[in-house]
Amino acid sequence: MICALCQSSNRAEFPAEMVLHFSGLVNIDNPGVLMFPLVSVCLDRGFSWFVTPEAQLVRAAFPRSSDDLKPQSEQLDNWR
Repeated sequence: MICALCQSSNRAEFPAEMVLHFSGLVNIDNPGVLMFPLVSVCLDRGFSWFVTPEAQLVRAAFPRSSDDLKPQSEQLDNWR
């Protein structure tokens, strides 16, 4: 794949770890989406890009509330 910025083929791929965080106070308790994409870096200009893996793309498109991440027993305690 060539660089979209300068058309160079001088690039390298690196494994990465990143977290997508959702903005707004409504998402303050949402831990975000953890992903591990391969990041391609143009070694001439430093332009970088990655493709979001499908499983994380679905989680980013449909974020869950922090209550969804708790064990079910803790969710039931909140209803009492």
